[in-house]
Amino acid sequence: MDVTVSSAERRWKRLAIYLLSGLVVVGAGVFGLTRIGPAAPEISRDTIWVDQVRQGTLNRRILANGVLVPATRRLLVAEVAGRVEEVLLLPGSSVEPDSAIVQLRNPDVEIEVLNARQRLIDAQSNLVLLRANLEMDRLSQVAHISEVRTRHLEARHRNEMNRELLEQNPGSISRLEEFRSEEAVRDLENRLEIEKERLAALKASIAEQIRAQELQIANLEDVLRFHENRNEALALTAGIHGQLIELEVDPGEWVVAGQELGSVIDPEILGVEARVAEEYADDLSGGQIAEVRIGGRSIQGSVSRVDPAVVDGAISLEVSLPPELPGLARPNLRTEVTIEVDRIENTVHVGRPTHWRNRDTVWVYRANGNSARRIQLELGRRSYNEVEILSGATVGEELILTDLSQYGVEELLRIRD
Repeated sequence: MDVTVSSAERRWKRLAIYLLSGLVVVGAGVFGLTRIGPAAPEISRDTIWVDQVRQGTLNRRILANGVLVPATRRLLVAEVAGRVEEVLLLPGSSVEPDSAIVQLRNPDVEIEVLNARQRLIDAQSNLVLLRANLEMDRLSQVAHISEVRTRHLEARHRNEMNRELLEQNPGSISRLEEFRSEEAVRDLENRLEIEKERLAALKASIAEQIRAQELQIANLEDVLRFHENRNEALALTAGIHGQLIELEVDPGEWVVAGQELGSVIDPEILGVEARVAEEYADDLSGGQIAEVRIGGRSIQGSVSRVDPAVVDGAISLEVSLPPELPGLARPNLRTEVTIEVDRIENTVHVGRPTHWRNRDTVWVYRANGNSARRIQLELGRRSYNEVEILSGATVGEELILTDLSQYGVEELLRIRD
């Protein structure tokens, strides 16, 4: 038999179907949300630095801030103590090597010069007197030798006469007389030889005594020259051609030996003093080419000295420059120095942000359309603006080099145009 369904019952059935379908949809949505998780953070494309990984030559360069300094600088140092009697030149004055800048006065130094000169004069007088006395001794000895030689000749002549008498008239003289005559000849011969040796010894002694006195005079001359130089040093001179830039002394002031009073520079010959981060310590060496920016112009120089010590995380170095420089080049003018280290051929590299300093591995976001995913890079050799990539990225990929550390370990970021 046919069962009749009322219209009210049909409405309740349709309502139950709608409610069941709604619950299924809501459940599916909740399940999907739990699977997707929270939305990825957004960044604006205008606020990030994106660079493409490329392959080719990496020019390794070091960037440093420097300052122009005089290549020739001479300190004015008081060699002796004294009171400032007069300041002859002021800072800014052009000077020649013999230009007197400060005149000191020290009476003790002047007295030492007078005493040294008097000792030298006394020694020179003693040498003259010594020469005269020694010459008199030599002449006396020569005269004595002459006397002995005369006596020897007389004795020998007398002995020869005795021999002739004995040959002509034997027994004319006694044997004792003959013996005495021969003995006198031998004795005078010995005395003559002895006196000659004494003369030779006297001559040698004369030479030694004169040499000793001459050495003493030479020593006193050195002492006098030393004191005269000290006296001359009371007048401080520039010592070089250039310009007086500092002078820290006033008339009437007492200065001590070794005190720095000022400095003189040659403003026409300049170099650069620069400081480089210690991470480049192994890359720096003398002779490397350095490009120096002076007033919008690039001047090529070379690294002349690298300080072996690290001070406050940096290394000091000096760059020599050619003589011809731009007209605005002045001491203490700030400059930018780029040092050429080497060239790496056919390597994968990318731009280098400042927050990658002193790091071998970094986390970075790789951009792909409107999203960016976090990856890790292994870095190699580096320049101030580029760095070699050993692994983690391939040629053509775009990397976000802006510091995004505020996003922590977020794996995915959305890029908003």
